Amino acid sequence: LSCMAGTGQTMENMIKMIGLDYESFEELALRAERTPVVDDTCGIFTEAGISRLVSFEFPIEEIAAAIAYGFIGGYSKKFVGNEKFGDCISAQGGPFNNKANLAALALHIGKEVNAFPHRQLFGAYGAAIAVDNFLNENGGDNGK
Repeated sequence: LSCMAGTGQTMENMIKMIGLDYESFEELALRAERTPVVDDTCGIFTEAGISRLVSFEFPIEEIAAAIAYGFIGGYSKKFVGNEKFGDCISAQGGPFNNKANLAALALHIGKEVNAFPHRQLFGAYGAAIAVDNFLNENGGDNGK
């Protein structure tokens, strides 16, 4: 089993902890000249690594890059794993509205990642299609 529960919220907390909002986080992370590597086994370990970077007074750009790389690395290992990739890769979900997170995913998987509009809604859209299919297969809305 993989543990990535609360990753988005933990990532947001780390961004706030270093005094950034989501837009400035994206901008600074993309400007970093290097990315310190932190443990991406789970959000708690990533958070501990980020706290160490803060205590060692790393530049804010590098800390922002480490947040993206660490949290997205955990996501990549847990949910992407060793899957084979085709030529067109798309990331979905709210965290991938951020270019720094898209860049981090591309680094982890070694491929270009596309970002389609409204990607934060893809999961909800898929769930709605699944419910619609279920209702259609089971007689629609007949009170069951």
